[in-house]
Amino acid sequence: MAVFAYPKSRHARTQTPYHYSHYSRFKPALQVEFSARCVYCREPDSIRGPNTFGVDHYRPQVHFEDLKNEYLNLYYCCNTCNTWKSDYWPWNRESTHFIPNPCDHEMFQHTRYREGIVEARTQAGTVAVETLHLNDVRTVRWRIAIDTAIAALRAQEARSLRIIGAIARRAKAGAITAQKAASDEAIASAELQRTRDALAMYGEQ
Repeated sequence: MAVFAYPKSRHARTQTPYHYSHYSRFKPALQVEFSARCVYCREPDSIRGPNTFGVDHYRPQVHFEDLKNEYLNLYYCCNTCNTWKSDYWPWNRESTHFIPNPCDHEMFQHTRYREGIVEARTQAGTVAVETLHLNDVRTVRWRIAIDTAIAALRAQEARSLRIIGAIARRAKAGAITAQKAASDEAIASAELQRTRDALAMYGEQ
């Protein structure tokens, strides 16, 4: 799955944290709950750091004071999306002008990621894209750069795996000594680990 891809099924809450008196203390549980990604733009917090993420009140606290510290109303969200979303709320219950969230909606039904762009698939998707400025020019260019970097790292990962396999085959055939094989494999394995560490920084495993 692409790093910015939207999930094709609803998320069932897995965390049951202590009921804190202030919503900010739920952030660690929400980070785990939503796989360290913004629920709206899908950015992983490993790229810019968890300090650029916060807690979003899906139903804005200014309108729903009683849900201010209710875990089921809280989402893990980058500060940019949180700022743009602000106090937005569709008051008409039948309205299609809502912003989808991964627990109440199948996100892929409303938004799809492709080549740097978040494509709206429904009216709600359009509301999310426009309200959260998901296709800001600089953001799109940044996503494309991330995708390009990940593709290059995946190619390097595949190359390292091929080298390790080739070393093992040469050693088995007696073309190189066991000592040479161990030395070459150690170098290739170190390169593979560096590549995978870099992928992890983009939220890729």
